[in-house]
Amino acid sequence: MAKKGLIVSADEQIRYESIQSYLQGEISLKELASVLNRTERQTYRLIAKVKQHGLKGVFHGNQGRTPKNKISEFMKKRVQDIVRTTYFDFNCLHMQERLREDLQLDIKRETLRSWCREIGVAKNKRRLRRKPRSTRERHCKRGFLLQMDGSHHEWIPGSEWVLISIIDDATSELHYCQFHHGETTNACLSGLRAVIEQLGIPRFIYVDRAGLYGGQKRQNFSEFERVCNELGIKIIYANSPQGKGRVERSFRTFQDRLSPELRLRRITDMGKANLFLNEDFIPKQWGQFTVEPASALEDWRPLPEGLNLSKVFSIQKHRKVNPGETISLDAHAFRVIHPEKISLAGQTVELRFDLQGRMRIWFAGTELKWDRVRNQQRNRARGVA
Repeated sequence: MAKKGLIVSADEQIRYESIQSYLQGEISLKELASVLNRTERQTYRLIAKVKQHGLKGVFHGNQGRTPKNKISEFMKKRVQDIVRTTYFDFNCLHMQERLREDLQLDIKRETLRSWCREIGVAKNKRRLRRKPRSTRERHCKRGFLLQMDGSHHEWIPGSEWVLISIIDDATSELHYCQFHHGETTNACLSGLRAVIEQLGIPRFIYVDRAGLYGGQKRQNFSEFERVCNELGIKIIYANSPQGKGRVERSFRTFQDRLSPELRLRRITDMGKANLFLNEDFIPKQWGQFTVEPASALEDWRPLPEGLNLSKVFSIQKHRKVNPGETISLDAHAFRVIHPEKISLAGQTVELRFDLQGRMRIWFAGTELKWDRVRNQQRNRARGVA
């Protein structure tokens, strides 16, 4: 039935043959309207078009015309070249934002996605989890519940850093976000202290069961757990990654968007990466992922008057003083000296390490002086020739 040069779909062919059957008197107008799923008035118009134009009468009026908003082939090739050389590891939404911001090119996301598929650089969507889980409602007040975790990832080629984040459950605001070389007690305490100094003390903090947070392996002797107990912060341990989904999803976003941004700016130094993260990336891009809290009230608690944060946020150890007025730590000996020249032999002293690793020694509220004992002096103290 198709004439040369015309591509006819199955629906168009059925439509044309039905109208021919009507014109030949084989079916009534009512039956034709039912077959075409149109009113009798619309059917009359279609019959008139077929009488005038033949098979072309069943085609849509815009068929074969170039859309007014069609992007030129030159522009398509230009964008594909830019994507191939510069934005090859961006997701399509992120890529659309950067093209609009950097090059003033406003291209629809699905159009951009199809162009990326043609050159083989489109990122696949993440598969949805199969196990059904109920959604937990956000808490209504800022500062009531914070989620904290670290993301181990190769943020720049050849270097695995840890991104430690503290996110507010009520709003998804990032109160702390920094790269560290490891998810250590010092790094996590540094983040918690930064939040407390800036905003106040939260009610609860949601973490996983890692030992440094006081999980099963280090229950009741974790420094992080001790600090939270002294500040009155209740720790909630998640039973699955989905339990602290807000911070986990933030890491997916960072891995998807931040790594390409660091590559684009040729940032390989951790200090510069932290500077870019907190002064550029988060202020410009994270706002779209936050929400307004259900309540205008906040639940941050003020710091108690007279609280010594330096003491609270320290790694604390205890050692017994030897008869030679020395203590041992990590195969090293240190001589301790009381300002009042009091003998400390047999007493227990407290060693406090700040978050930068500097050591101070205390006894009964008094800070002691100390110096390191060389091996030769240690041997003499033990009576070894």
